[in-house]
Amino acid sequence: MTTGIDTLGLSLDQWADLMTRWGAAPYHGKQIFSWLHQKSATSWEVMTNLAQSLRERLSAEFGSPEPRIVGHLTNEEAHKFAIQWHDDSVVEAVAIRGQRGDTGCISVQVGCRVQCPYCASGKKGFVRDLTAGEIVAQVLVLRRACPGLDHLVFMGMGEPFHNYDNLMHAIGIINTPSGIGIGARRVTISTAGVVPEIYRLANESLQVNLAVSLGAAQEDLRRKLIPMAKVYSFRQLMPALDAYLEKTHRRVSFEYTLLQGVNDRFAHADALAALVRGRLIHVNLIPYNSVENLGFQAPRHQEIKAFRDRLEHLKVPVTIRQSRGSRIQAACGQLAARVQNERTT
Repeated sequence: MTTGIDTLGLSLDQWADLMTRWGAAPYHGKQIFSWLHQKSATSWEVMTNLAQSLRERLSAEFGSPEPRIVGHLTNEEAHKFAIQWHDDSVVEAVAIRGQRGDTGCISVQVGCRVQCPYCASGKKGFVRDLTAGEIVAQVLVLRRACPGLDHLVFMGMGEPFHNYDNLMHAIGIINTPSGIGIGARRVTISTAGVVPEIYRLANESLQVNLAVSLGAAQEDLRRKLIPMAKVYSFRQLMPALDAYLEKTHRRVSFEYTLLQGVNDRFAHADALAALVRGRLIHVNLIPYNSVENLGFQAPRHQEIKAFRDRLEHLKVPVTIRQSRGSRIQAACGQLAARVQNERTT
């Protein structure tokens, strides 16, 4: 079934091809693409530079291109939307407000196969991949709430590299200047370490940023925190990252979620420093954002600072990420497709 949301996954060229097949002028495809992505149109009827007959056919063929919002939480830091698709599945997408622009955190799957024990997204298991149109739809929803949205991170629900083809197609649409127009250098893809797709990304000639959710720098501990590490160990992951760095010359980020009493001691920092040494890698320390019933908590402030200081002493480029949106369960690791609708302050 092709839906209005699916049409958001059509590229500029695909729209031109569709118009040709319909016996319309190809330039109408560019007009439609601009209406959907640049002007954030939520109905075909508003596309007033198209003939009424074409608008009626678009509506009859595809239905509405407007996503169904079934939950919205917001405060001064963030917007979080729960979006429901045609099969009643739900994902969450977040816009984080910042002094230098707003950042959208986008989901790529309903649920997650990786099921890291400290993350909310995998608690209900994996349901399905999102289509390219469903990925793009989240960006449009967030941009309506935050017109200053100018950065995207694929760090929401799901493992981006488990939905690689749809993700890449969506990024191509998002990058298109006559559409949303967010450039590749303002896009970050986060993976838990899917090695084959790291090699694929290295060959894309696409200037997106790559982040790796590390969990821990010791193999045994990492396998407990990121089950995928049982398939893709450091013996596979690090050569893949080395190949990526050699090919792209683009810095990689290690996303290191600090869990009190689990991976936050000096021995853990030393192992992390050994992994980074000699590589163009920056470490982002993420104090754990609490998730109900998962049994983890963040280290105390002084413990986080001591871990950071240890890495700096070992000459590791490191930043403590300031967590925003946690009060509405919109921070890293907290997305779980809850259907809610309220405002908090």
